[in-house]
Amino acid sequence: MIPCYNVQAHGVAVRSVFAQTHADLDIVAVDDGSTDGTRAILQRLVTESSGRLRVISQANAGACAARNAGVAATRGEWIQFLDADDELLPDKIERQVGLAPGGASS
Repeated sequence: MIPCYNVQAHGVAVRSVFAQTHADLDIVAVDDGSTDGTRAILQRLVTESSGRLRVISQANAGACAARNAGVAATRGEWIQFLDADDELLPDKIERQVGLAPGGASS
């Protein structure tokens, strides 16, 4: 779940999720009324995602509202919050799911 507002210079968060070793991922990015090229970059990343990335657009309401919209739209059992400039190590989600009660790595 990645809230995005005027972050056209960043793509690192989404790309780091694409690189995860845990394959069962539902990636949701919320464009929170960006006025720069963020929306176009997110749409380009959708084409690279093999159907794993969904983009929601809303009028600017702030990061908390964007996170809430993303949480409401996600289909996953677990949620990883990221900011647009965050970067995950490739095995981060796999390791966390493996540590969770009843969790199993893919």
